[in-house]
This record gives sequence, C-alpha cells and structure tokens, in this order.
Amino acid sequence: MKASFFGAVDTAGFPKDMYHLFRSQWTDEPMVHLLPMTWNREFDAKKTTDGRAYLETTEATGDDRTFTDGPYPGSYTSPNGSAGKLHLTWHVPYRPGELRAVARQNGEAVATDVLRTAGSPHAVRLTADRDSLAADGRSLAFVTADIVDAHGVTVPGALHLISFDVTGGRLAGVDNGRQESAERYQASTRTAFHGKALAIVRSGTEPGTLKVTARVDGLRPDTARLHTTPARRAVTTAPAPFRPDHPAPPDHPRADAGYSGRRDTLPAAMLDGDPATGWSNAFTKPATALLPAFGGARAEDWVSVDFGRRRTFDHLAVSFTTDAAHTLPARAEVAVWDGHAYLPVTGARTRWATGSDSPTVITFDAVRGSRLRLTLTSAHPGRPEGAVRISRLDC
Repeated sequence: MKASFFGAVDTAGFPKDMYHLFRSQWTDEPMVHLLPMTWNREFDAKKTTDGRAYLETTEATGDDRTFTDGPYPGSYTSPNGSAGKLHLTWHVPYRPGELRAVARQNGEAVATDVLRTAGSPHAVRLTADRDSLAADGRSLAFVTADIVDAHGVTVPGALHLISFDVTGGRLAGVDNGRQESAERYQASTRTAFHGKALAIVRSGTEPGTLKVTARVDGLRPDTARLHTTPARRAVTTAPAPFRPDHPAPPDHPRADAGYSGRRDTLPAAMLDGDPATGWSNAFTKPATALLPAFGGARAEDWVSVDFGRRRTFDHLAVSFTTDAAHTLPARAEVAVWDGHAYLPVTGARTRWATGSDSPTVITFDAVRGSRLRLTLTSAHPGRPEGAVRISRLDC
C-alpha cells in the first residue's frame, strides 16, 4: 500500500463519493450526486455546536451497535444531540438504462446527475484539464483516460492496461487512484481502475502542439492535443524517458471448464502448480432402484484460461494424468479469444507426452488474445477409462 484509503479524493485527484457529500454540506453551489442506494426520508435543517447549518435526516441509522440507549439506539449521536444520515435513499428496481437525479430550487432545475448502464469496452477517451500551456519544459497538464463503451459511457469495471505516448513534451507521471497498486508512477503505462487512469504531461521547450495518445489492445485509441505557447525561460535538462510497467491483472489468470466431474476437481487446480491436484471430467452416477451405476466418459469437454488482457500466444503445455480412470485425449484443439469470439489457431503441432502428468506441448502460429481454450475429445467416449484429467496447464 502506498497511500491511505481515506480521503475525499484519491491519489490521482479523482473525487470519491465522499467528496460530493462534503460539497453538499459545505458549499453554496447547487449540486446533486447519485450513488446506487434507497428513498425513505427528507432532510432536516440542523446546526453544528458552533452554529453552522447542515442537512441531515433524523432517524436511527443503526451504524453503531455499541449505543443501546438514548434517543437514537444503535446510532452515533452528534455533539449537538442529533443522529441521522447525510444522504437520501431510494428503493429503485434495477434494469439497464439511465437513472437521473434533478435538484430543484423554487421549482427550477439547478443541478443534475445521471447514472447510465455501461456496455462492453469500446474505446479509450482522453480529456485534458486545459487547452494550452507554456512551452517552458516544466508546465504540467493533467489528462484523464476513460475506458468507454460505444456510447461514451465509462465502464466502471474496466481494468485495461493503457499505454501513453507524448510528442511535443514528456510524461511526468501516471496514476489510477488505486491505493494498493504496486505500479510505478514514472512509467508509460497504467492499469485502469474503475475504468479510469491519469497521465500527467510536461510541456516541451518548442511552441506548437503537445499530443498525448492513449492506446489499449483491442480498443479504439484517442489523442488529446494541447497548444503550447512561447515562454521567456525554459528548462534545458531533458527528463528521463519512462519505460512500460506490465503488472499482472488482479485476480488473473483464471481457469474455467465446461464441466467438472466432482467438486474436488475444480478448474483452478490446473494453475496451482501442484500435480497432486487437478481438473477432471470423470464422474460416477450412483445406482438407483431402476438403473445401475454409470461412469462412462463424456465425449468432449473444454477448459480455458483467462489472462485478463491481450497477450501473444504461440504454445501451451498441458500435463494429462493417465491411470485407471483417465487416458490421453484423442484430440486437443486450441482456440484463442479475440475480444468477440474464440477463433481456432493455425499451424498447430502436438508433441504428446509419454508418461502420466508429463507435459504435452502444442505449438501454433502466434496470435493475440486474452483467453485460451482447449477442447478435448475423449479417446474412449462412454467408457470408464475415457475421462480426461489435467494436473497442470501452462501457456
């Protein structure tokens, strides 16, 4: 962790929801801010112990179980003797679309906030905090990168790696506001957090145009242009160039399978590096009063690995277990997810293992994608020995 999780803004300067709560209490500017919550109260006008006005509901909040008596059991009581919430809540049935809040004063709309359901990531969008800056080699501009869908809505769960290029100036730093991130501030890349990242750029020493370009594998890029004006003095020491930083996406890689025979043979066991654990599609159906027990192998099953972002694949090594219930598959076919569909690889060549839990290596023509899927055809479909087990899968 490089910073505290508390505060109204994060390290990238992006406002948290708490920031808007402070605005609602301590500024005169009309505003409204939406969070997914539920309507049940109206605000009361209250005052602090030193006489400052603020808005709060009057109710038992239930946010502190140590308070069991007093006027508001289960609630923290303010020094002025009140309790309540600093926000209003609504019960709203969820469905995709748009949720709009409008603040009115004397019947006139004075502030609006909108939440829109995001679609699939489509592009990266850049927004600079200014139009121009001095070409003095030290002036800064702050450029926000958003991962957006086809309608320009920020995708809040996007974790794409964004690469920044600058001409007419240099990168001064990058951030995404994620406190536990171990990524470098001085790098040419940054992983999006809640769909956002920040590039801080420094002007060059030649008047003209400063261009910032953001690229994400599989998405449409964007470029922000800022005008740089002549300056009387300029920094002559050239800044050091930044290198890319490629951290692994959080919670990746992840394994999946079309079918698992038992609860103790989950797909994740293919990636844990322990040959004693693994994924298997072997199963046994107990006998009933009318039918005998059955454990014939399934004709075909698939397993996959999701790496969280696009990369280049040209081979995989898969260790199959061979024993009384498992044999090598008759066929193993590889496909790679290109962002829209799984596409079969080309030029595949398989070198089958000669022993149990030894790697079978499949090589193929290099291809870009974020997920790899292996479809396995049983050598003995319907028979007890025809199941497939993978103890390890490496790409």
